[in-house]
Amino acid sequence: PITTIEKHHQRQKWVTKTRKRKKYIEIILELIHNPGGVVCHYHITENVKMKRVKDDFAAKMEESVRLCRFLSDGKRIEDNDTAIALALEEGDWIEVYETMESG
Repeated sequence: PITTIEKHHQRQKWVTKTRKRKKYIEIILELIHNPGGVVCHYHITENVKMKRVKDDFAAKMEESVRLCRFLSDGKRIEDNDTAIALALEEGDWIEVYETMESG
């Protein structure tokens, strides 16, 4: 028979195995071609879609997300990209350029 101490030990093992901490990384966004070079810090999980970050950043800057180009290592960031897909690490920079709208 299993004693209460062993049962508790087994239950504790099970709990620690099933708990999984989400890994958060800090991504720094820098708005280029803006007086003062606005910088925003984001703490996101590795699997967050960049659309959420882009939309939030554009809202903070009171800009349309259509008028912003987001680049990581010179490559354009798509809405469905994640930090994992872009190989972003803690402290990486994403550059944001404002584009001109022609009409």
